[in-house]
Amino acid sequence: MRYSPPFFPFVLLLGSGCTVDGGIKVYNSKPEASIGSHRDGDEVGADSTLELWGNVSDGNHDEEELEVTWYDGAEVICATTAPDADGRTTCSSSLALGEHTITLEVRDPANASETASVLLSAVLLDNDAPELSSVTLGPDPAYEGDTLTCTPGAVTDAEGDAVS
Repeated sequence: MRYSPPFFPFVLLLGSGCTVDGGIKVYNSKPEASIGSHRDGDEVGADSTLELWGNVSDGNHDEEELEVTWYDGAEVICATTAPDADGRTTCSSSLALGEHTITLEVRDPANASETASVLLSAVLLDNDAPELSSVTLGPDPAYEGDTLTCTPGAVTDAEGDAVS
């Protein structure tokens, strides 16, 4: 009788799941975003220049490869651009009176994205009352039956607002 090696272990080896999957898998990590210029609930001056800044990073892409966009609600307030080499991004804008959700979005070349948001209140800050230099009443002297008139002097407003 001739010796033949056992066939069963060879079959087990073939059926054990040893397969070639076609290559190396690459996983893309999500980028990270944070807003450092403001915190939730901060009050800012309405209609004045607002300086926003934040930081972005990504575990498997250089900062220069990332794209950042700033939003006020759904409206783009600073167009898509790349952050600097340290991952810092800035945006200058102004906000109308009221509540605003400011969002910093970062996107990597593999299209993974992340956002950071803060809720800001745009309010009137340091709005001084207009000043009236003088008031002249006439006629002077006034007698019974005269019609009195009131003539204001110069009216000025420190903020340059219209005065009526």
